[in-house]
Amino acid sequence: MKSSSKKMNRNIYFIFLSFFSTILFSQSPDLISYQTIIRNSNNELVANTSIGVLISILSGSEANVLWYQEEHTVKTNLNGLAYVIIGKGSIHHGTMSGIDWSKGPFYIKSETDPNGGKNYTLVIVSQLLSVPYAIFAESAENVTGPITELDPQFNASISSGITAADTAYWNKNLSSYIETEPLFNASISKGIHAVDTAAWNKKLSSYTETDPLFYASISSGITAADTAAWNKNQSSYIETEPLFNASISKGIHAVDTAAWNKKLSSYTETDPLFYASISSGITAADTTNWNKNLNSHLETIDLINASIAGGIINSADTAAWYNFLRSNIEKDPLFYESISSGITAADTAYWNKNLSSYIETEPLFNASISKGIHAVDTAAWNKKLSSYTETDPLFYASISSGITAADT
Repeated sequence: MKSSSKKMNRNIYFIFLSFFSTILFSQSPDLISYQTIIRNSNNELVANTSIGVLISILSGSEANVLWYQEEHTVKTNLNGLAYVIIGKGSIHHGTMSGIDWSKGPFYIKSETDPNGGKNYTLVIVSQLLSVPYAIFAESAENVTGPITELDPQFNASISSGITAADTAYWNKNLSSYIETEPLFNASISKGIHAVDTAAWNKKLSSYTETDPLFYASISSGITAADTAAWNKNQSSYIETEPLFNASISKGIHAVDTAAWNKKLSSYTETDPLFYASISSGITAADTTNWNKNLNSHLETIDLINASIAGGIINSADTAAWYNFLRSNIEKDPLFYESISSGITAADTAYWNKNLSSYIETEPLFNASISKGIHAVDTAAWNKKLSSYTETDPLFYASISSGITAADT
């Protein structure tokens, strides 16, 4: 490492920085932080390497008076920075407390072995332009006695009354403090003590409410026990609302809700119409694994496989069906000329509502047989057709007589 003036200035800067850190943070006044950057002969950083450092504190115009000397083995960081605390090394000469800082000027001499040994080849001597203040102040106080603060602004401030004992025993100081602020003493905060804060829940439990509006509200009946045991309170609640008691909801208990799936599984269906429908074959397992069932289902009905539906292969097609319909552009001129072109998704969604509220005013319709056909008739149409026996001889003589339900 070259001992150039530029390099020395850099190390002097690090020394000043370490002094200020010592004043603020060091627990001992006989310690000095020292930092330096280590480079090899090629001016490359010596990073992440254990090095040997010999530190000397010298005085005199030629830096020829040795006051203190110690040795360190430290490791540089990624940026080649070596950090030592002077006063914590292996002492070779003198003591830190034995340095008379009034005998300046002082210098720090650092000798470095970049290989971690004691062959010190890199030497830097840096003058201390300002001695460590904490150490010098201790020496001065030993000579002159306690320092008297002369700053009138400090002496006039509240800070002048803060001692080391106050800082260390801050909570005790607060406990013994007497508040004289009239606004504080007139406020509700005056009655809050440290014991109140620590035992806040206890204070709430013993609090007596005197607000008449609170007592007139439903909240007045809610106690700490109710809040803590809310679910229990619901279980033991007796419903007195006649509308609720008259409804089907009355029979639903907390146990029913918690075991809803179990109740469904053990339920026995007795409706003959349900048993006659396709729904009777749907089990809880089918419902839970519906998508899996669809994906793994192998269609064996010939009519399905021969139809356009045979091309629908998975749930992705079904999920994207609506998007396909929405993006489809109708090109059939007959469709555009028909009433169907005006039917939108909203019309379809509310179709049943539209039919239910619709009043037919067409006289031909009202005069026709169609007028007597209701939704119930439509719903039971297939059953009616299945049980119907044709007796018209003209029908049997026509081509229509050969059309079966399977053909339809």
